[in-house]
Amino acid sequence: MHAIVHALAITGSMTWEITWALILGFGLSAVVQAVVRKATIVRLLGDDWPRTLALAAGFGAASSSCSYAAVALARSLFRNGASFTAAMAFEIASTNLVIVHPRRVRRRAGDDRAARGAVPAAAA
Repeated sequence: MHAIVHALAITGSMTWEITWALILGFGLSAVVQAVVRKATIVRLLGDDWPRTLALAAGFGAASSSCSYAAVALARSLFRNGASFTAAMAFEIASTNLVIVHPRRVRRRAGDDRAARGAVPAAAA
C-alpha cells in the first residue's frame, strides 16, 4: 500500500511541475501575441543577421523560462514574423542553458565527490 501511495505522490508532483510550466508557457505566448506588434517582431527578429541572433539570444536569456514556455514563446515569435533561426536562438537561450568555465565544473564535481566520501575533502 505504501508503494502505491508513494507512486501516486510522485505522479501528482510530476503533473504539477508540468502543468504550471505549460500554463506559464502558453500564457506568455498569448501575451506576446496580444501585446507585441507583428511589425516589431519582424523588425527586430525577422532575419538571420548576427545582430538579430544576438538580440534573440538576449531576449531569450532575459526571459529565462522553462523548456515548455521557451517552445511556446519561440513558436509564437516565429508565427508572428521572426526568422526560424532567431526563434531557435531565443528558445535555446531561454532554457537556462548556462555556459560555465570547465575549472568551475571540475571544482563542483570534486565537491560532490568529497561530500559523498568518494575522495578525501583535501584532495577535492
